[in-house]
Amino acid sequence: MENQLYTIDTEKCVTCYACIRECPVKAIDVGQNSENLQIVKERCIGCGLCEEVCPVDAISYRKSIEECLSLIESGGLVAALCEPSISAEFPDITDYRKFSQMLRAVGFTNVYEVSFGVDMVAREYNNLLKEFNGKYFITSLCPSMVSLIEKYYPELVPNLAPIVSPMVASAKIVKHLHWDCIKIVYIGPCVESKNEAKRYPGLIDAVLTFRELREIFEEQNIKETSLEFSEFDPPYGAEGELYPIRTGFLEAAHISQELLTGEMSSVSGSNNLTSMLDSFGRNIDNIKSHFSCFMCHGCLMGPGTTKKKNYQVRRSDVIKFARKRIESLERDKWAENLKKFRYISLNTTFKEDNQRIDNIPENTAEEIYKEINRDLKNPDLDCKACGFNSCKEMAIASYCGLATPDICLLNNKKTIAKQRHLLKQETEKYNKTKEALVESEAQANQARVVAQEAQDSLYATIRKLPFGVVFADKTLKVTYSNESFVELLGEDAMQINEVVPGLIGAQTKSLLPKDIYNQFYLVAQNPNESVNKDFKYKERLLNVQIFSMAKGTLVGGIFRDLMMPEIQKEEIIRRITEVIDKNLSIVQKIGFLLGEGAAESERMLNSIIKTFKQTPKEDDL
Repeated sequence: MENQLYTIDTEKCVTCYACIRECPVKAIDVGQNSENLQIVKERCIGCGLCEEVCPVDAISYRKSIEECLSLIESGGLVAALCEPSISAEFPDITDYRKFSQMLRAVGFTNVYEVSFGVDMVAREYNNLLKEFNGKYFITSLCPSMVSLIEKYYPELVPNLAPIVSPMVASAKIVKHLHWDCIKIVYIGPCVESKNEAKRYPGLIDAVLTFRELREIFEEQNIKETSLEFSEFDPPYGAEGELYPIRTGFLEAAHISQELLTGEMSSVSGSNNLTSMLDSFGRNIDNIKSHFSCFMCHGCLMGPGTTKKKNYQVRRSDVIKFARKRIESLERDKWAENLKKFRYISLNTTFKEDNQRIDNIPENTAEEIYKEINRDLKNPDLDCKACGFNSCKEMAIASYCGLATPDICLLNNKKTIAKQRHLLKQETEKYNKTKEALVESEAQANQARVVAQEAQDSLYATIRKLPFGVVFADKTLKVTYSNESFVELLGEDAMQINEVVPGLIGAQTKSLLPKDIYNQFYLVAQNPNESVNKDFKYKERLLNVQIFSMAKGTLVGGIFRDLMMPEIQKEEIIRRITEVIDKNLSIVQKIGFLLGEGAAESERMLNSIIKTFKQTPKEDDL
């Protein structure tokens, strides 16, 4: 989205709602399905807390690296304007003069510190408080703090100090030094500064965070070890070097922080700020204090700095750096510069941009949060675990699409308990089903063993049969054949059988004569067909029966040599029996005509069969 400061990568986002809980202004839209979270540009104040808490790095801010490098490549003067917390962000750089040269190596023609701009702004605040006429002010130093007041405490906009931030003051000084013939890139710890720069068109051309600057150094392989010293360009600052520390600005402005005589109180952190602003609006006449406010714990910990660094270490680095700079400062030259630039206007104005959702119908809010907490003993616990100050506030946000009831932890505990109970029941069902499946599998294995034994027994029987048996698959490749079949085919088949027992895998087309193979092919193509025919083969008379098996996936064939005595006798009996069956059918139809003649024919034929069966085997031979 154009000009969107922070965005959420929906591919990375796991909808844990950590960002919703942490966001101080609830600027995240949960979407209709509670899965596609989006940051609402108009509500966002650029504090970066959502990015900080995101466990999967799904949130990122708008980068300005290409914009900055394009300014440098344009060929004109481009100044780098560095916030004083560089010492906290870059402790790995041993000398600030090396840091200055690293910026020049990037392509910046001029390198300035913001510390002098801080001193200029500090003087304005000192004058403002000296002219106190009963109105209490809130500092406008922090861009996120300014956005917070404009959008969510618009009634306090008149109490914002009408003074520009040190970034803007420094940019005005640099423009004045170069007669506006220079581009300016501000480099600092704040992401909301990218939006603040847009308040002053033509003044600041791009804003880089310290993290973005690190990316440029790494991409261009710029290291201090290969560079010489280079001083920052004047004017130089004094106590303005302490600006990154929460109370450092007050010291630069010589504003007292003493409890008994102090004029201003320091507040930092989103929770403390919102609490202070609530109190400021209701009780400022009792509090009787101005407030110096930072969204972060000073600029040391801004969202544009490297994450997970120690606050105390950073604070110490800033103090050491400031001490070194102030000790080497020419105070007379510094004072002269303050006078020189005193005519530059540092006044500004702010405007309301009300984004508050003050109310929805009372009965609607009640219905929502009672529905959310319907299983709780007390529906008004206001535990704040969701990130909202009350159940009602969360209900209002849910109504407006800026939250979801799923972020209520107490209600989730109840839901999880129910889901756990259901899961336990499903697990028990699963275990029972698994046991039944194991038992069924055991039975199936047993059945397979029995079937295999039956098959082995069948094949053993078939192997001993005096006639040939062959089985082929749908493509008419042999899947099984007995020894009688191999012997029937002749010497070539017997040699193949020695290498491949049972001729398994051989094509029947290469084993059988064409007329017999054609019958196999017929049955393979038409499983309902069967064949029972006699064929002459190698001076033999073969009776071949071909039939379909296994639902048409196999074709079986039985080959009987009718010239073998035992087969002859069997075949004569079979064929005489067929004659009897056919005659009996005719007899039944014409029995009333033939009478005893037909019966006599039957007796005679039966007598032949009986006599033939009783003939000694030697006679057959």
